[in-house]
Amino acid sequence: MSNDRLRYALTELADEALPVDLRDRTLRSSRRLGIRRTVAGSAATLILLGGSAGALLANPRQHTDPPPIAATLPNPRQLPGQAWPVPQAGGVETENPTFGRLFYLPPSTEGNDGPMASVPLSSWRPGTAPDELLDLPVQTALNTVAVSPDGQRVVWVEQEGLLFRSDLADPARIVVASSIDGSCWVPAWLPDSRRLGIALAVDSKQQQSGDSREYRTRFLELPRAKLSGDAPREGCFPLWSANGRVLAYTGFADGRAFVTEPANGTRRTVPGLGAGEKHETWGLTSIAPDGRMVALHVRQRETTASDDPGPIVVLDTRTGAQIDLPLDGRPLRQAYFQADGTLVARVSAGSATVLVLIGADGRKLDEVREPVELNGLRVISVTR
Repeated sequence: MSNDRLRYALTELADEALPVDLRDRTLRSSRRLGIRRTVAGSAATLILLGGSAGALLANPRQHTDPPPIAATLPNPRQLPGQAWPVPQAGGVETENPTFGRLFYLPPSTEGNDGPMASVPLSSWRPGTAPDELLDLPVQTALNTVAVSPDGQRVVWVEQEGLLFRSDLADPARIVVASSIDGSCWVPAWLPDSRRLGIALAVDSKQQQSGDSREYRTRFLELPRAKLSGDAPREGCFPLWSANGRVLAYTGFADGRAFVTEPANGTRRTVPGLGAGEKHETWGLTSIAPDGRMVALHVRQRETTASDDPGPIVVLDTRTGAQIDLPLDGRPLRQAYFQADGTLVARVSAGSATVLVLIGADGRKLDEVREPVELNGLRVISVTR
C-alpha cells in the first residue's frame, strides 16, 4: 500500500471513531503462551490486524519504531518504580469515581474440560449481591469471551470459528458470524459497544485451522452483523483505550507489546519487553484512557516455566517503568482501567481479595472486600 493510500484509509476510517467507554479485555494467558509456541514457526505466514475504533493500522514494514527509552527490567516482581504519570486528555472524567461492574470466570478449565462442559459467567457490582448470568462452553469461552463496554452483551468464539452473541438480559445464543479467529486476534469490542473487531478467514472453505489460516481484520456492527473495514493482522489480543484512539496488542511470537494510534499511523513498542530484552509479555489486560499506562503480565524470557505468565504489573508505555500503586504492600492480582482514568486494582489480603479504587491522579480513593464466593474466580472485564 502506498503512503498516500495508507493515509487516506487511516483518515477515512478514523472519522468513524466514537469515543464512548472503556473496553476491558479478558486475560488469556494460557492461550497466549500456547500461541507463542504455535506461531513461532509460522509467524512468517501470518498477517495481522489493523484497526482502531474505525481506523486501519499501517503495514508494519512501513513503520520505523522510535528508539525506546532505556528501561532495564530486573525480576518482574521487583521492577523499578515510577510515580503515576500526569494523565493526558482523553479520559471521561467524573466528579465521584466509583467501582464499575465486574465480570468473572473460573481461572482455568482443570477438572471441567469435557466436550460438553460449561462454566458460569458471573458479575458483581460493589454494594450488590453477585449474580450468575449464563453458562459458556468451557473449551472456548475462557479464551475468547468478551463483554461489551456497556455491560449489556457478551460474545465468544466456539469451535469451527462460530461467533456467538448473547444479550445478558436474555440468555438466548445467536450465531452472528463464522470463520472467526478464536486463538490470536480474538474478538474485541470497540468503545462504542456496537462494533466488534474480528479477524475473518480469507477463504472460509479452507480446510486449515487455527493460525495456519490466513485472516483479515474486519469490523462487525451488531446487531445487524454488517461488515466494514479490511486490513491485515499485525499482532494478537488487542486492547482499546476508552477514547478509541489508542490500540495496544502483543507481537506474534516475540513477547513485545505495541501501542499504536491508528488514526495517524504511529506505532511504538513498550520499552524493555521482547526480543533482545530480559523480559517479555503474553498477557495484556487493560490500557489507560490516554494510552500512557498498560496493565500486563511480565515474565523473564527463557527462564520462566512456559505455563507461568508472570506477575501483573502496571507499566508506563513510554518508559517501560513500573508504576507505583498505593496498595499498602498487598500483592497485585489483577488491574483494570476504567473510562474515567481510575484503576480498579485487585489485591490479596490474607485469604480474602480486596478491590482498591485508584484515582486518575494515582491516589487511593476507596477499597472494598470481594464476596468470599468470588475469591477463586478471575476478573475478565470491568464495565460501567
